[in-house]
Amino acid sequence: MARESISIVTAGIGSNGEMSELDTVLAEFMKHVDSTQQMWPLEGRKPTALMPPTTVVRVQMDALMRNDWPEEDSGIKTAFAFAMPARVEEILSGKARGSTSSARAWNAAVRYLTLEEFGNVVRDPMYSPLLNFSEWEMVSPMVFHGPGDKRGLQAVQVTYHTENGDEMKRIYTFCLEKVLAGAYKDCWMVVGLRVGDYANV
Repeated sequence: MARESISIVTAGIGSNGEMSELDTVLAEFMKHVDSTQQMWPLEGRKPTALMPPTTVVRVQMDALMRNDWPEEDSGIKTAFAFAMPARVEEILSGKARGSTSSARAWNAAVRYLTLEEFGNVVRDPMYSPLLNFSEWEMVSPMVFHGPGDKRGLQAVQVTYHTENGDEMKRIYTFCLEKVLAGAYKDCWMVVGLRVGDYANV
């Protein structure tokens, strides 16, 4: 948590080495939302530069846990909204919200899917425990890597029930990247979801 807070705060430092008042307020707001583990509002279930990477994971997990609330497949739609779009840094301001037609698949290095195709992947047995599970928890800190710490890994564990009623657990690792330009500038988005714990290695 401490390392993430440092990254958030330093993001607002200008060339003169000082943070503007707005940058300071935004940094403090992001730290507060993340440290208090508050639910992000439903209308905010889309990428924003205000959302730290652990909150990006939390918003998706809370939505997938109740996939059909407040409407059918709300959880899948939320996960799709946070999946990295193709040519993300070329998307112009005003074109991002609600207009992305394809997003990066969870299970492939570089493959972009429509919402319907993305939903089919989530319903695959590899990922279906992420729909309507009973509880979840983060089982790793957010681990940053790559130039400028613009990539992150977060492991989560879900508890779910099989069709026979047996309680099972499975760990997934979210792979995130920070967008550096375009309409999604400074947003953390998902570029993959792997079965297993790749953060605690």
